Amino acid sequence: DMVLSWIKNNPFGIGIHWTSGLEVAMRAISWIWMLANLKEFSGLSESDRQAIVRSLGQHAYYLENHFSFYSSPYNHVIGEAAGLFLISRALEEAKDSSRWLRRATDVLNEFAPRQFFRDGFCVEQAMGYHYFTSGFLLLAELANRNLSASRLNIRELIVRSLTAGVAFCQPDRTWPAIGDVDSAQSIPVARSNYWDFSSTQQLAAVLLGEPEIACPLPSKSDADINYQVGGELYWLLGCDGLTHRKQFTVNRSPVAVTFPDAGYFVGGNESDQVIFDAGCVSDGLFRDSTPSAAHGHADTLQVLYQFDRQAVLVDSGMPNYAGDPKRAFHYRSQEAHNTLRIEKADLVKSRGVLDWSNEVQTPTLRTSSDTDRWTACGELVWPSCRVLRHVIAIPGHGLWVADWISSEQQRTATWFWQMPLGTLKESNRSRSMLRFSGPSVNLQVVGSGSFLTSEISHGDDNHQMGWTSPGYGIVNQGTHCRYSAVVEDTLAVMTHIGRDDLCVEFDMGHDRLNIREQPNGGDVEIVDGLGMGNWHIRQPSS
Repeated sequence: DMVLSWIKNNPFGIGIHWTSGLEVAMRAISWIWMLANLKEFSGLSESDRQAIVRSLGQHAYYLENHFSFYSSPYNHVIGEAAGLFLISRALEEAKDSSRWLRRATDVLNEFAPRQFFRDGFCVEQAMGYHYFTSGFLLLAELANRNLSASRLNIRELIVRSLTAGVAFCQPDRTWPAIGDVDSAQSIPVARSNYWDFSSTQQLAAVLLGEPEIACPLPSKSDADINYQVGGELYWLLGCDGLTHRKQFTVNRSPVAVTFPDAGYFVGGNESDQVIFDAGCVSDGLFRDSTPSAAHGHADTLQVLYQFDRQAVLVDSGMPNYAGDPKRAFHYRSQEAHNTLRIEKADLVKSRGVLDWSNEVQTPTLRTSSDTDRWTACGELVWPSCRVLRHVIAIPGHGLWVADWISSEQQRTATWFWQMPLGTLKESNRSRSMLRFSGPSVNLQVVGSGSFLTSEISHGDDNHQMGWTSPGYGIVNQGTHCRYSAVVEDTLAVMTHIGRDDLCVEFDMGHDRLNIREQPNGGDVEIVDGLGMGNWHIRQPSS
C-alpha cells in the first residue's frame, strides 16, 4: 500500500521526489528488492505489480537522462548508474532495457575507477562513502552474473576497494568514522552497528571468490557463524553463500599497510591498531579560493588508536549536514580530530557546510613495513612553517607521537585528542610536562618549550567539544583533551598514550624527549623515526 500510494501521489516528473537522481536510484533498488521478496505473495495483485513495474520504467527514464556528472560525480553518479543497471536486469523484457543496460554499463565503466585511489581507498576520504560506493558496485556486479556478452568491467576495482577496506577493520570489529557520513546504506539490509562493514566484506569475498577480503569470524560454531557473516551475504546469495563462506579460513595476522595515494598507514594485530592519516583532505579541492564540496574532513596528521581491543583515540564523526552550521563546521575541523592546529597555517578554508578551498599541498607520508612495532611519519609544509609528526605504536605498551614544528614567526600550536567518555579523568600540569590519568591508559606530554594551556572536557553545552557522533543525527558524550604551546623558531612535543611500563625516547640530536627517565641497564633498540630523529626503546632488564 505504501508504494502504490507513493506512485499515485507522485506523478512522474512532478514534485520533490523527482529532483534527486540518487534518491530515484535508491528508491528503485528498494522496490526491486521488495518485488523479489514478494514474488510468491498472493496479496499483491497483478495490476498492482504492473503499476510498480511501470513506475520502475519511469525511474529508468529519469536516471538515464539525469546523471549527476557535474553536480556530484562521486557516490551519487555511481548510485544512479547502479540503480539503472538493476532496473535493466529486473525489467529485462522491457523494450528499452537494452538501452538502459548499455547506458548504465558505460557510466559505471567510466566513473567507477574515478572513485578510488590506485591503492584502493576512496577519493572522498570518508569511510562511510567508501562502503556506500562499494556497495552499489557490488549490487551491479551481482546483477551482472549470468549476463552473456557483458561489458561491465568493475570486478577488479571492487576487489581493490575492499582489499583496502578490510585493512581498516579495528580489533573491536568496527571501522573508524573517518570523514562525512549520513548513515545511508546502498545495500538495504539493516545492521546493528553502522560502522561494522564486515557483512559487506563477507558478501564480496564469496561473490568474487576472494577469501583474503573476508573478515575473520570470532566463533566456529555453525549457528554463530551464520549470524556473524551478516545479513547481506544471506539475503543476496542465500544458504549457498553461507556454506561457501564457512569454507574460508581467515586469520588476522599483524599488518603494516601503507596506502601511498590516499595517504594512510595502518598497523595492527588482534588487540592493538594505529591508523595514521597523512593524505589530502579530499579529492578535487583547489589550492586557490575556488570552493569545492567534499566529504573529507580537516583531519590531516590524525592518529586513531585502539589498545587491548578498546577504542582510545577516535574520530568524532559527523552528526548532521543541516542545522547549526557552526556545529557542522566543528565536526569537520581539526579541533574534532586527533591532530594539531598551528596558528595562521590552515589546512583548508571552510566555504560552507560541505565546501572547502585553499588546501595546503598534499603531505608527505613515510612508513615502515615492520610489524613488531608500527612506525610512520607525516610532513606538512607551508611557506613559512613546517611540521613533522612521528608516530610509533608498540603492541601491548602504547602509542608515542613526536611532533617537530619550525616557524619563521612566533605561533601558537594546539593539540587535540578525542576519546570515549571516561578514558581520561584527571590532569596534572607542570611547566614542561602534562599528565592526564585514566583507569586503563594515561596520556602524558613533554615538550622542549613551556605549555600555555591544558584542558580536559567531557562534553560542552553545545554538543561539540567533548562529543562524538556514532551515526547521523546522534551525538554521545566523550572526552576531549587539548593543550597548547608557543613555537619560537622550533618546538618539539612528545605525547604518550598507553601504559607506563616502557621507556621510549625521541632523539632529534638537539632535542631529546622522554616521558620517563631512562633507567640503567637493559638493551636500547634504535628505530628510525623516518623524519627528524630516531626512537630509542629501552627494553626492561631481565
